[in-house]
Amino acid sequence: DDDESVFLYKDFTASYFAGDFEHTMKINVTLGTGVETCYVWGMSDSVATTIGQQITANTDCLSLLWSNGTLILTERNNTSSTADTSSALSLATDYYLRIVRDEAVGTYGTIYCYIYTDREYCELVDTLVVTLSELKDYRYLFAASGKGDGGGSVSFSGTIANLTLDTYAYTKEGIRTRARDLLN
Repeated sequence: DDDESVFLYKDFTASYFAGDFEHTMKINVTLGTGVETCYVWGMSDSVATTIGQQITANTDCLSLLWSNGTLILTERNNTSSTADTSSALSLATDYYLRIVRDEAVGTYGTIYCYIYTDREYCELVDTLVVTLSELKDYRYLFAASGKGDGGGSVSFSGTIANLTLDTYAYTKEGIRTRARDLLN
């Protein structure tokens, strides 16, 4: 519910998420009221509030938001946001997400969210792309975050599963890890 200030995070220590990375996960939203929101992934240097509240308070962060059947990938840089929005997605459908930051693309790097409908990551539905406006390393990873705006009466239900973190998946070791994950 939007009025809940709930979030799940892990402290990886200062500037842990520096350079390139790839994170993968599976999501399935099973219930929505038509205006539901849930941050299914995020990064920040603060855990004082939810990702939604951090965006409102102009805190630097990265986020991936499920909102009323779409995914929105956002970079918040002080008072400005840059975002890309997916095409319409369905409830009660497994979506497999690859979130990739590549610092070699653009001045400060680019973040991508690849949306697939199969666990082999072959059936691509959409790709979200945000060119980053600053070079920022993050400490905290949010596996889920409510909006926490006090709105109430807006329900979200679903699962976020199998979150994996690779520092740079395109190395030989990264490819081996990815192959093992797929075989398992």
